Amino acid sequence: MPNSEDFDGSFDAVKLLVQGMENLRNNTSHGCLVSLSLSLHGLEDTDPDDRYEAEAKLVEITMLALSSSKLPVQMLDIFTDSCSHLTSSLCALVCGEIMATMKKVNLSSSFRGCQRLSLRLSHCFWDIDEEFYSPLSFE
Repeated sequence: MPNSEDFDGSFDAVKLLVQGMENLRNNTSHGCLVSLSLSLHGLEDTDPDDRYEAEAKLVEITMLALSSSKLPVQMLDIFTDSCSHLTSSLCALVCGEIMATMKKVNLSSSFRGCQRLSLRLSHCFWDIDEEFYSPLSFE
């Protein structure tokens, strides 16, 4: 279980979500979630930095709860199906955030039977030097 000092008020949310996931694992006939879909709504007019932070926090809390509860998930959708109607890059996890979160958790029990994992990623470059060149550029 995560340390309460590490999650600035999110600790209670993680504890509640872990309890709910443990209840699902222990009290369903198949002991797993068939599908879990993460989405955020009402962020259209939000500052991009705040939106990216909210998306990262949602994924982090959910992954911590899955790790602690060991609830198996057959299908996990992180911001893909829920936002497919949007043309802009709303509802996407910044690439580096997924690895930062995965370093904190052990999801082997939860993902052992996972048949489908969908993840919508984005990239953003804030405060980059003028001399920064992408390794993917042609120049």
